[in-house]
Formats: sequence, C-alpha cells, structure tokens
Amino acid sequence: MKFKILIFIIIIFQLCSLFAQRGNQRDLKPIYDLGKRFYSDIYILPDSSSDSVLVYIPFKMTYQTLTFIVKPDNGNEKYLAVPSIEVEFKDSESIIRKRIFYEDSVLINSYEKTVSKDEYLYGIVETKMKTGKYTVNINLRCSNSQLQKNKNFPLVDFSDFRNSLAISEPILASSLETDRSNTITPYILNLGIPFSSNGASILVPVSYKNEYDKFKCTVKYTKMKDKLFDWGDIPPITGSVVPLTNSSLKIEYKNQFEIPILKFNSFQSDSGLFKQGLLNIHLTSDKLIPGNYELNIVRENSKDTLKRIISVIWEDMPVILMNPESAVESMYYILTDDQYDKMNDGNQQEMSKKLIDYWKEKDPTKTTAFNEAMAEYFKRVDYTNLNFKSKNYRDGFKSEQGKIYILYGPPTKTSKVLGEKQNTEIWIYDKLKKEFIFKTDNSGNYILVNVNDIK
Repeated sequence: MKFKILIFIIIIFQLCSLFAQRGNQRDLKPIYDLGKRFYSDIYILPDSSSDSVLVYIPFKMTYQTLTFIVKPDNGNEKYLAVPSIEVEFKDSESIIRKRIFYEDSVLINSYEKTVSKDEYLYGIVETKMKTGKYTVNINLRCSNSQLQKNKNFPLVDFSDFRNSLAISEPILASSLETDRSNTITPYILNLGIPFSSNGASILVPVSYKNEYDKFKCTVKYTKMKDKLFDWGDIPPITGSVVPLTNSSLKIEYKNQFEIPILKFNSFQSDSGLFKQGLLNIHLTSDKLIPGNYELNIVRENSKDTLKRIISVIWEDMPVILMNPESAVESMYYILTDDQYDKMNDGNQQEMSKKLIDYWKEKDPTKTTAFNEAMAEYFKRVDYTNLNFKSKNYRDGFKSEQGKIYILYGPPTKTSKVLGEKQNTEIWIYDKLKKEFIFKTDNSGNYILVNVNDIK
C-alpha cells in the first residue's frame, strides 16, 4: 500500500513539473514571437484602361519569420528558405476572381541572420483588376508549406478613377516634399507608421472634377484602454486639402533585400469624366505617438467619405516597457531614492506617465515624440534580461554585470579566464579608459571585484 502511494506521489510530481514547464514555454512564446513579423499593405492606383485599376501589394517579413534549412555548399554551410505568397481576390459574393502566387528563394551564409528579428526581406505582388469591390487575402508560407502568417483586407473598393468620384486606399510613406521631387519610402506596416520616423505623408489617390476640389481631413488619436503605457494626448489634426493634380505614384522594386521606393508620377487620362490626383496629408514627427489614429476624409459638398484606422507602431519596443513596474525598477541605477519612490507610486498607467515625463528631460531630439535616450536605455535592460539572468537573478538587470552594461553599454572588449574554483571575466571600455573585473561566487554569479583605470 505504501509503495502504491509513493508511486502515485511520484506521478503527480512529474505531472506538475510537466505542466510547469509548459507554462514557462507559454510565457516565453510571446516574447520570441515578437521577432516574427509579416506586414503588407494594398495600393490601388489609376490605370490607362477605364475599366481596371493597378493593384500593388508590397510586403516585408523578418528573417526570423521564415523556416531555413541547411544547404551544404563546397564544404560550407548555407541557409535556404523559400517563402511563397498567395494573394486571393474575392468579390462581394465571395467568388474567387483571381489568385496570384509569388515565390522566391533566400540563400544566406550566416546562421545569425536566419534568426534576425530586425532585418527584413521585401517583395511586391502587382496585377490589374477590374473595378469593383473585393476582399483580399494574403497568405505567407515557407519551405514546408505550412501557413506562417496571413493578412486580410475586408471588402476594398477598387473604384473607377475615370468615371466615378473615388477616394482610394491611403498609402503611408516618408514625407513627400512640396516640390514633389523626392523619392519616398513606403511604410509597409499594415497601414502603420514607424514611431521612430521623421514624420509621414498619408497619400490618398483620388479623382476630382477640378483642381479646386477640397477634401476635409481629420486625423484623431484614440487612446487604447487596454494598453498599460500612457503616452499622453495628441489634439486632432484637421484641415482641408486640395489634390496634387494629374498625379499618381510609380513603384520601383529592385530585389528582396531592398525596400521598394515610391516616385511621384504625372498621370493624365485621355478619356473619362474626372481627373486623377493625390491628397498629401502631412504628419509631423511630434504628432506621432504609439497607438491608433482615426483617419477621416470627406469630399466637401458631397457624401464621399473614407474612414480608416492607421497606427503608429514602435516595432522594436523594448520588452521591459510592456511592464511599467519592472521598467521603473530597472531605472534604480539612475534615479535618486526620492525619484524612485515617487515614480514607483501609483498604478501602471500612472507609473508609465511618470516614466515618460522623466525621459522627456533626457530626450536628445525634443522636437520628436520618439526618445532615443529612453529607447537605448531599455534596449540595454532587455539585453541584460536575456544574457545575465540566473538562479539568483530572475531579472538580469539586477545582476552586477547587468548594472554595468545598462550604465555603460556593451564593452569594447571582453575576455574570460576559466579557473578550477573561480571564473574571471574582464570588460574593457576604451572610451571610459576603464576595465571591470568580475569573478564568480559560490553560486556561479559574476560579482564585480575591481575597477581599474587603463591608459
């Protein structure tokens, strides 16, 4: 009987351990998946034919999103991925009207690049479609044909620019200069703008009767109640815009390693009731904070309206900032005791507001909402949590190596000496002209034992 009870206890213990392990994996998965990114947008532009439009679907994906296989090459190892894109157009009755397949191979020499969450591969699918309303589905598969990512554009109006008054899908890009001479970079970001950008242009293809037609435009920031970070408020941006006359955009794409570019293109149809042009709604960088914005465009003296939600996205936002309480705790090294106590008081939203206010004073570019100093600090905190975490330090930023890394950044040189009883690690900072010596304690944690000046 005692033996049976012992066996039962062992089984229960193993099951608990298994569930705990699964729980840990589930907790880590969202952090890992932050690097698996796939973005796409849709551009609808006038065509020389009256019954069709030009459709461009640019997309980008991080290397980490793809599945690579090892491919031996003359004694060296290379890494191959074969991403394929399927684009499906369904009409308003859910009948598939067109399906396009795009496939390309990616061959690289570096394993580190295969897991990169910051570097992107680019592509573009282009076609002509008859005017009408379509749902557009985009599926990304890789070498093993498993679905990696997908994107859906619900019922989109492919308007006849020549014979109807159209307000087409917005295109988000870097700022278009007033003389229209510059090449602009599209923000392929699921109708989003990078938080770190130096402003943006919302370019909207339209048709119009005469060059004095006006469009009332409103861009309104909407706070997201479920977000812990409080970036403050941005007053609505409103105004009237006239179209850039007889104009469209030309898309140029070179290869998978370079982002496509947009160029201003003169466009004048030979027939039809209306002319074609572009609205250019300019957003300055100080008006761009992470979150959603309601875009509302109304043609004056008509019922023609376009409403869309656009986003400002901090793509590589440090993970630590997803928890304002932990972010404040990681600032202990740079705050006075009084500052720390005040910032650590209140709920998550209040703490995040105090945190942002503190970093505003340290911002090297005060004319923009993006704060390079804040981004760099918490990027270092993330690094320490990944690299200096141990049994004694669940948060790597609390370790002594973590502290030095956060305060001074990555060392110029490092060296490690393995000993019988104790290991030693030396960090050298050339600009500081200092070396930091760490030695392991009885638990294997690296403890700072000496700081030396170097010549």
